[in-house]
Parts: sequence; structure tokens; C-alpha cells
Amino acid sequence: MRRFGLLVLVLVLIFNWHRIGTRQAGYGDLGQARGMVTNIVKKKKITNYYMGKVLAVDFSGKDRGVHIGDRLCLYGKSRDLNNFIIKDFDYGRYLKSRGIDTYIEVSNLDIYGRSGLYYRIGSLKDYCIGANKFMYKAYGDILNSIVLGYRGDLDKDVVYIFRDAGVSHVMSISGLHISILVGTFLVLVGRINKLDRLGLLFVGLIFYNILVGGGPSITRSIGLSVLGALAYFVDRRLDPINILALIASIMIYLNPYIIYNISFQLSFLAVLSIVIYSKYFKKYIYFNFLNTCLAANILTFPLVLYNFKTFSMVGLIGNILVLPFIGLIIFLDMISLLLYGISLDLALLVAYINEAILRPLYYYLEKLANYGVYNMEVRSMNPLLLLAYYIGVLGLAIFLEIYYIKVNKTD
Repeated sequence: MRRFGLLVLVLVLIFNWHRIGTRQAGYGDLGQARGMVTNIVKKKKITNYYMGKVLAVDFSGKDRGVHIGDRLCLYGKSRDLNNFIIKDFDYGRYLKSRGIDTYIEVSNLDIYGRSGLYYRIGSLKDYCIGANKFMYKAYGDILNSIVLGYRGDLDKDVVYIFRDAGVSHVMSISGLHISILVGTFLVLVGRINKLDRLGLLFVGLIFYNILVGGGPSITRSIGLSVLGALAYFVDRRLDPINILALIASIMIYLNPYIIYNISFQLSFLAVLSIVIYSKYFKKYIYFNFLNTCLAANILTFPLVLYNFKTFSMVGLIGNILVLPFIGLIIFLDMISLLLYGISLDLALLVAYINEAILRPLYYYLEKLANYGVYNMEVRSMNPLLLLAYYIGVLGLAIFLEIYYIKVNKTD
């Protein structure tokens, strides 16, 4: 069966519908939880501690001396995720879509142990964040967001500039970063034609996933990369739509609420859109990155408009400016971080070259964003209109595939 993966996805979605209807998150007024800190996100006076399926939020503004890898015993008040609404936003469902089933507002905590591996990874992340701030000064926070997924010190104005220029996706760890890492691996190690090389690639990607805090888009990207590399060993060409469907099926089975996660939705729709439509754009447009930009937006822009009520009309121009350079910027930042502990002079030299690329790029993005003047905004969007759009574009995709199959047979 050519689209076996799609059949699996449909069956998982049907099964998932039943699971969501019968599954409820636990709740208790007085919360207590134990676990290891895998990620820490700081926002002004609020600190979020991620511990597996537990999110502990500390509103005290205190520095409790907690690091990634520490094992904590937390005390506080838990919230009912089944009824956790903030300004008409179902925050409880959002947390469940990220794999969280326990939310605790911290009143006190005890550190009773430490994981050596996670602590070293957390220390490495802190080291890289500090190194970027030292080498790149004003642009350090931007690079920390782009390369390390750390937005704790990122100015809101910068976030708005990237959003209004239509390139906010480059500030989220995604397939772009994984592609750069895989490309770097291929340059340094060579083709992935041995199992030990495949294993080394997998370990490296998992390490980066832990370093940046994970997420649906990076999980999807790692799955695609590893399964794509496996194609060499099974000696067959893998169908990308099947692979996408199988990865989505696994992620949905592991967490039924992930289908509500906008990052999950946009990540898979963007790749699916590129797979389906870029081959048709290539017949008329000869620039690959432009084909990719146009194709990716077909299935994603209505969802962005529906969820965020705004869409950048200059996003295509912004992506044309950014995409040719962002890979080089990420690569040079990684090189400068590697050199930082070896030779500060060489690290600063690489950082100087990288900043010479980043500075004018950020300047043009700032001008392009223009305080959101070119944003298209809607107060509300009918879900039926969204459904009709997706039925139309997917119907068009089926028509085009059948049409070109007939044309190729005739030729």
C-alpha cells in the first residue's frame, strides 16, 4: 500500500479521539512533586522548572540556586489542567499538548540530588549563553534564541520585529537547525553508510534536543533525519509523506493532546506543504529557497491567521532575505562557541565575521517589519472557512498529482 503511513495516522487519530474523551489530568489543592529538572525558563520574576511531566512555576523572583539536572522535591498549590483558562485561552490543554500533566505554583522546594549528565548539559548551555553575550554583545540574545532556544533575556521588540517581518520561525528550534547539524556532520564525517555513523548522528541529535529543551518541531526533524538515513540500509527510497504520517502517529500515540499544539501543527503542515507543492513551483521558479517559502505558506498561513489573528504580508520578502544567510549565521556561531574555550582571539574573529552578516540583516528586517504596518489582521475566522480552504488546496494537490501522472504517461 503506497500510503500506509496515512492509514496508520487515521487509525491513531480515531483511537486518539476516544482517549482524549476519557482521559483527565490529575488534580489536588496541595501539590507535591519529585523529579529531575530538564529545562529552566526564566521570565522576569517568574521561573519555570520543567521536570518530565511536571511544570513548576515559581513567582517569588528568588534565585533558589536550581540548575538543570538537579533533583527536586516541590511543595505548593497545583492547578486543575482540565479547567485552567486564562483570558479565554485553554492554558491547561496547551500544557497537556506539551506533555505536562501536573502544574504546581511553588511555595518551597528542596534539592535532594543531581544527575551528572543533565547537570553537565545544563552547565554547557549556560556557558554557551554567556559566551554569546560576551562575543556578540547586543546580538548575543538573538543568537541564543536562534541557536540554543533560550529567550529568557530576549527583548520583546526583537520578537515583534521577527514576527512582523514574517521570519519568527527562525527563532524557534526546528528542521532548519537539524539540517545544518546534519550537513555539518556529513562534512566532518562523510556519508552515513555505516551503522556506527548513524548511531553517532543519532546521539548528537538527541544531545542537541536535550540542550535546547526539545519540542514537537525538533522531534519531527530528528525523526525525519534518522529515518531518512536508514533508507540507505534498507536499500529503498522512502516516501516522505509516509514518514511524516508515521512520525506524527507515534507522537500522537505518546501524547494524545499534542494535536492541539500549534507548533506541532505548523511543523508538520509546513513540511507536508513543501513535499506536496514545491515540485510544481520548481517548474516555473528556479530558486529552491523561493520555492520552499512559497510552498510552505500554502498550508500554514491560514492556520497562523486563525490562531494568532495576524499574518505578515511581507513574510515572503523577509524569508528571501533571511534564508540564504541564517544557515551560515548558525554555523559560524557554533564555530565561535567551539573556539571560545580554545582560543579567544579566533573565537572573536569568527564572531566579528558573523556579526558583520547579522547586523545588516537585522537592520533590513527592522525596516521591513516597520512596526507591523504590513500585517494582515482579522478579528475572528470561521472554522468552516478554514476547513473549506484545506479541503480545496488538498483537493488541488490530488488533482495535480493525477494530472501530471497522466501527462508523464502520455510523454
